[in-house]
Amino acid sequence: MTQTKKHHTAIIHGIGRFAVAAAGACTALGLVLLCQNGLLFPRSSTGASDFSRVAVPWECVGGCGAGGSGSSGGNTVKWVGNGVSGGLIDVQAFAGYSLFRDHSILSSVPQFSFKPTYTTQVDVIVPLLDKAGSVQPSTLYARQYEQSGGIGDVSLDGSFTFGTAGEYSCMLTIGLPTGQYNIVRGSDKTSFVLPSSMQMGTGLTVPSLTLSYSKDVDKGIWLFDLTYSNPVSVRLFTGKNEFLNTYFKDYKDSTGNKRFYYRFKPYGENDLGDYTPPSFCASGYFGLRDNREIMQSFGVTFSAPLGVAWIHDELQNGSVLHYNPRPDPDDIAWSAQLIYGMEFSNPKHPLYLAIVKPVHDVRDAQGKWNGPDLTALVNEWSIVLGVKATLF
Repeated sequence: MTQTKKHHTAIIHGIGRFAVAAAGACTALGLVLLCQNGLLFPRSSTGASDFSRVAVPWECVGGCGAGGSGSSGGNTVKWVGNGVSGGLIDVQAFAGYSLFRDHSILSSVPQFSFKPTYTTQVDVIVPLLDKAGSVQPSTLYARQYEQSGGIGDVSLDGSFTFGTAGEYSCMLTIGLPTGQYNIVRGSDKTSFVLPSSMQMGTGLTVPSLTLSYSKDVDKGIWLFDLTYSNPVSVRLFTGKNEFLNTYFKDYKDSTGNKRFYYRFKPYGENDLGDYTPPSFCASGYFGLRDNREIMQSFGVTFSAPLGVAWIHDELQNGSVLHYNPRPDPDDIAWSAQLIYGMEFSNPKHPLYLAIVKPVHDVRDAQGKWNGPDLTALVNEWSIVLGVKATLF
């Protein structure tokens, strides 16, 4: 196939997947409208849902730089606007399409919230992901197109609001290793594990702590978040590496090696040998309240890992994957996002649209930070469509 045909094929496939993303967003919107019109869930005896309380802006999907590429589909967008609340369960759904230099992510991320008290909230976030991209795990393989999909790492949030006007909040997030992180492609003799950017999850439990502050000003609101994440590896029931009977048969008798036989590792190395370091993220948003029907917002996020990421070794001797992690050649020293959002503030079915411009840098051989990757600066974008509803 010539380069021109490959380019045309990639364009056609990208258009098709974007159409799927739009269809998914429309389906989510239709379900929300059915819910709010009482066709799926009955209204109260008065015939109206309770939209009297103004919703606190929802936190970043999947945490701010918390879960690596597998957990959030590349979207760390915060809904800035009035939204809706007041039901027993509040629902938010984001449909997003993220285009990166060598892969793309189509995501659908519903979030379900419950308020036990006026100042506390519990959330469940369930990312559904579809990834496609060009993969070359080593020079032993030709670059080829791959696709993967499934459920990502589910997150559980618990937040507490405090302050004289409720301007502060503290949130604890636990990312659960529900997404597959060992998806394999190829034949029996030439199989390989997809890179982390194409996996559904990280294989790690990721606790994160977020402190938030909001401040009302004339015709607007400021929102600030600061997040620290520390991935860990947990095997409470089996007490050993998950793949000792498949990938790592040579290590089955190394019972004294805590990398293979453990209940808890206080660092983020999963059972394949991929390591995700702790990270921090800071974000700031401004919401403009000069229009009752449309609320514009402008945001910036900045995140950085507190260490160097590792990746598992490639296949050796044709079949055996040795447990020999090495520094990730695509390790990101820092990343940022410029976000423009717009809430269409209908009191019954608000919509949110965001355009995201990722900016990041790849760490050099000396581990130093550099300026932004100019190629990624031009080619990488995300678009996110959100809907909200309040149920029961």
